[in-house]
Amino acid sequence: MTLLIHKTLKIVSFCLLLGIATGSNACHAQELSDAIQDSLVAWSSHDFSEHGPSVESVRNVHVRFATLSSGERSYVLCGQFHAVSDNADAVWTHFATIMTDPYEQWVGAMAESHCERAQFIDHPKDLSAALQSSLHAAKSK
Repeated sequence: MTLLIHKTLKIVSFCLLLGIATGSNACHAQELSDAIQDSLVAWSSHDFSEHGPSVESVRNVHVRFATLSSGERSYVLCGQFHAVSDNADAVWTHFATIMTDPYEQWVGAMAESHCERAQFIDHPKDLSAALQSSLHAAKSK
């Protein structure tokens, strides 16, 4: 897991350096998008693994963004999870993993609020399978 976080941080650092070197705030759209998605999935998985709740499955996982007062974008991984439970009627709960320094994770109503305020990215990629795979890998360690 440490290797995954280290690799993700290297990708994000590369994008930040490239943005500075080219005088822009971002890498080429696809490179930035992949780095951000990979980072957010890794951080979300790490947070669930370290702090809970224990996640059975996820759905509707995608990246959104909010524009900060500085004009920069803040990226948010939004989705829903189904916690491991004996209750057959357990509900889906919203979560939001926000790219900060490096991240913060919200669960429940505050997560839903963050995601409702954030804007959709054109052609969002469904990251449910990626997050589910990362959560499964973290459990097997």
